[in-house]
Order: sequence, then C-alpha cells, then structure tokens
Amino acid sequence: MLFTFVTVSAALIYFALMFTGGKSWREVREMFYGNYFAEDAVINDTDKPNSRQAVENCIENNIGIKTEVRLTADKRTVVCATDDLSAEYGTDKKLSQSNLEELEETGIMTLTEFLNLVDGRVPVILEMKASKDNEAMCRNTSDAIKATEKKNIAVCSLNPAVVGWFRDYNKDVFRGIVSAPAKEFKGTSKLQSWIAGNLGNNGVCRPNFTLYRKGPQSIFVKLAVASGVFNGVWTAEDKNEATALEATRDMIVIRGFVPEKTHYKDLPVVEKTPQQLEAEKKAAERQAKFEEKQRAAKQRSISEILADDEDEGIIDEIREEVSEMASEVKEEVTELIEEIK
Repeated sequence: MLFTFVTVSAALIYFALMFTGGKSWREVREMFYGNYFAEDAVINDTDKPNSRQAVENCIENNIGIKTEVRLTADKRTVVCATDDLSAEYGTDKKLSQSNLEELEETGIMTLTEFLNLVDGRVPVILEMKASKDNEAMCRNTSDAIKATEKKNIAVCSLNPAVVGWFRDYNKDVFRGIVSAPAKEFKGTSKLQSWIAGNLGNNGVCRPNFTLYRKGPQSIFVKLAVASGVFNGVWTAEDKNEATALEATRDMIVIRGFVPEKTHYKDLPVVEKTPQQLEAEKKAAERQAKFEEKQRAAKQRSISEILADDEDEGIIDEIREEVSEMASEVKEEVTELIEEIK
C-alpha cells in the first residue's frame, strides 16, 4: 500500500513538473513582454526575408525580429528561412549541403553579421533549426550572442534538446520552446506528438517562453503557461488577428504588416509578500551597518592611531628597525667608497 502511494505520488509530481518552465531576470523579461516580432523581418509584401533592407525596415518601425538560424555544411551559422534555396534565392543549392563560401552570391547573412546589423536596436528571437550537429549550432549561436554583449536576444526551437543546451551552458540567454497542436507533428509516435503538442517537454528544457501556433490551447498548455513561462504565439497575418491576440498572448509573431502599436502591454508588477518585504528590510539594515563601519574606519585619523599606546609601541619598534637598517647601509656605503679610493 505504501509503495503504491509513493509510486503514484512520484508519478503525479513528475507529471506536473513536465510542464514547468525556467526562471529569468525581470530585466530580461521586460525586453520581450508585450512586443511584436516580424517573422523573417517581413513587414510588407516587398520585403525579401532576412535581407538587410527588411531588417532595417523593422528597426525603423521599432518592431522586433524573429528569424531562423541554420548550419551550413562547414558548420557556420547563418540566418535563413529555408534549407531549400530555390524559391527565395533562385539556386538549386541546399543550405545544409553548402559551404558558406558557396552561398556568397545569395547575400545570406551569417548570424554574426545579422546581430551586428541589428546592434540591439530591437529585440530578436532566433529560432534554431535542428541540424546534423546541434552541438556546433548551439555553441556557435551562444558565442555570437555573447560577443554582442546584448541581453535582448532570445533563442527558441522545436527541439527540446536545443533549448536544453542553453539551460545547461548559457542560462543568461532567454530561451523558448516552439510548438503546435499534437496533430500537426508528423513522423513521430502518438505519444511523442502528444508530449510535444502539450508542452510536456518543458520539464526537460525549462523554457522561459513558448511560441505556440495560433488557435485553441489544451489544458496542459495552459498549465505550462500558468507555471510562469511567457505565452507567445505564431503567426498573426493581419492587424485584426494580431489585435485580438493581445489580451491573451505575451509575445506575438507577425508577418506582412506593421501593427498599430509595436509594444502593446507592460509586464505586470508582482506584489511582494510580507516575508519578502521583511527579508529585504533586514538585508537593507545589514548593508547600512556595514557601510557605517566602513565610513568609521576611513575617518579614523593617523593621530588617533598614534594616540593608541599599543599602536604607538608598534611604531617605535618600526622606527628602531628603520634606524638600524639606515646605519648598516651607511657603513656599507662608506666601506665601498674606501675601496674605490
């Protein structure tokens, strides 16, 4: 009986933890909360996805950017919406089978070039597409983000292992899981589809936000959101659709239009508990006492130190040692002069 109770309890706890997210600093959350993000930097019909001009258009309109990061054959990270380059770039090459040098004519930007172009002027979400070497892609992306010294760059992926890599090796980066209803996952078992579609992988990768396909959300998705992760959505395709999502979504990915307002709500202020307030008060008191002791130590003058009998005795000893050393040096110099003569 006891064994059954423990087993069932453990299973229920594990089941609940499956849907929980990770923690992040409020300063970082504020950079993403209530903002729009243009998919592939496209905000009008003439924009070429992920082009320099499209990026500049987003920055000019103060709209965040959500783009995709892929790995080339020579393991370089680039910004591109698709692996098949025929439609967008008029070449029969596949990005994953091409070296970076072979892609030069396409104008595809490396991740570093893209991040340097944005230069922190708008928040960015990098969706990392699974590759043959996810470790290299994660490491390259992490290094590129660190090099910018910007905090308004987030990463996300459909693959929980990719999101989990940042949980383990670069917790400072805001991270998220991309998902959709279970029926949209093809090529996986029903169990895997159910877990992915209901955010059951959250306990593994501990995301800070979700980007979930627009539409109804299951009770399990709502449970995951209730654990504190941001409730993001993809992809709104017109202003009316986007406006309708503002009340229930914390981040909105859009495509093909400029929204009425680029920042539609602020992160709510969380009221602190009496215990938190008391702890902060005690910490402030301890800090004040420490600072007072520092000020007192600085104000203690040399004369006060000399007035102290114990300190005065120490100084006398030092004076005697210095006098003896001076005498020895004088004698050595005299002997040296005599030898020279």
